[in-house]
Amino acid sequence: MSEYGITDNGFVLKRLENILLELQTGLQEIFPDANINGESVFGQLLGIFSGANSQDWESFQLVANQFNPSNARSANLDSLVQLNGIIRLPAKPSTITINCTGTTGVIIPAGSLLTNSLRTVFYATDSDAVFVGGVVDIPATATKTGAIASLSGTVTTIVNPLDGWTTATNDVDAVVGRDIETDKELRIRRDNSTLAPSQSVVESIYSNLSDTEGVDFARVYVNETDVTDSRGIPSNSIAPVVVGGDQTEIAEVIFNRKSAGILSFGNTLVNVTDVQGFSYPVSFIRPSEIDVYLIVNITSFDNFPVDGQQQIIDAILAYANGGADEVGAADFGNQDGFPPGQEVVFSRLFTPLNSIPGHQVDSLFIDITSAPTSTANIPIQFDQVSKWDSSRITVNVT
Repeated sequence: MSEYGITDNGFVLKRLENILLELQTGLQEIFPDANINGESVFGQLLGIFSGANSQDWESFQLVANQFNPSNARSANLDSLVQLNGIIRLPAKPSTITINCTGTTGVIIPAGSLLTNSLRTVFYATDSDAVFVGGVVDIPATATKTGAIASLSGTVTTIVNPLDGWTTATNDVDAVVGRDIETDKELRIRRDNSTLAPSQSVVESIYSNLSDTEGVDFARVYVNETDVTDSRGIPSNSIAPVVVGGDQTEIAEVIFNRKSAGILSFGNTLVNVTDVQGFSYPVSFIRPSEIDVYLIVNITSFDNFPVDGQQQIIDAILAYANGGADEVGAADFGNQDGFPPGQEVVFSRLFTPLNSIPGHQVDSLFIDITSAPTSTANIPIQFDQVSKWDSSRITVNVT
């Protein structure tokens, strides 16, 4: 068997220098006195042939890699992961709730557009809405997909004016959408999906919940003892914590994967009917939200951006929701931000702060009440999640 190409150790690439050496050796076996110097006629020809051959070998390697989920890319990776029963997550638009004032009885038609003062992002109302008592709240969706952030109080411009529609604003930040799932993210999810048929009940439930459409976060806790544990989970029970997804689909996944006789625990209950027509209660946890308040005092330098305050707020929100990668920083201790059950570690917040140039941090305070004065970590229980919003972040610049 050749030492190059498909071998027992996988695909081995034949490199340009090896190809050129083989051609030079073969030529000199036929023409011992041939001049193969790079500037000679033979040398030039060998360089051309070896270069073309090298490109072929690189193409062979690319083809071979497409059968390896760790190396496959783009559409080829999409095809491979379908063997595991999953597909690449599509891009999603940001969503928002618009608080409107106007004349009672006036109808705001679906598709009405709103934007911010810079007209950089547009939202279309999801359905018709009627003013009752002069007010109405309308859900709206961004016209473009992606991780588009709209902070509270920024979407205030009515693109399609309407008689009887006076004002519009968003009292809370938009629920940020997402870009299409990257190859890296898809590989990680594919690795997790291989646990789906696992003999471990907990791993199987976790994997299948993670693959459920619309689920953004899943974690499965278990109490194997005969008494209620310190977290409040009853004996011999599982406690799945889930963010996003359809409640019925989540309950069916838990019911189909948990062992008979094992109870499910949580604050959300759904009755699931089996193939025999019997109904069973299935519970899971929707984490309760803990509002986080933050005050940071900084001293600015000459190179501090004009919109530096806003950039700092954006960086904190991005870090809290997605971790260090979202602010272009290396922080191996917090790659996922602050998901459910994750303590808000005070010192970690300097990562997003320092991702914005031109300032020094003079003081930083966090708490779960307004006007924070604490520098201690904020404990988050397994069934809680820290909630971040621009309206609760204050950046003071001197």
